[in-house]
Amino acid sequence: MEEFKISHEAIEKLKQNAKTSCVLIGLAVMFLPPIVMIDIWKYALIGGMAFVPIAVWLRWRRYKNERQLFSEHALILYDNKMVFKNKNSQFEININTPKRIDINLKKSRIDSIRLTLSDKTKILFDKYEAMDDLAEILKSKVASRDIKYHHWFHYLH
Repeated sequence: MEEFKISHEAIEKLKQNAKTSCVLIGLAVMFLPPIVMIDIWKYALIGGMAFVPIAVWLRWRRYKNERQLFSEHALILYDNKMVFKNKNSQFEININTPKRIDINLKKSRIDSIRLTLSDKTKILFDKYEAMDDLAEILKSKVASRDIKYHHWFHYLH
């Protein structure tokens, strides 16, 4: 049994994305007034400015929810099944017959792994700590000819 958690870097990236979104929303409204000087746009601008705090609050709330979910999430690998576990739920997948593994490399490091099962179910693994260990465990379940390495998106295949 091996357990994998979401990496700290992934959680920090969520925070950075949330901050960037909030700043961009604020900048959009700040630079909008000089652009629109027609009378009818003044009313739209006032409505847009009222929307900004709501949009920022919703984005920040989404970040906090994602951060909590990520910190509680765990992937547990057994010999013939994997379990995705959160605080209140658990989801099991039988992996007796994996068909193919696609490993996406970024700067010679494993960025993500896509596991295709025999029933054509596709499972994407990214943001986990110890991606190399996860890849080794998954690769042991598949024939070497069915392991593909990509230096580009494999999400589109």
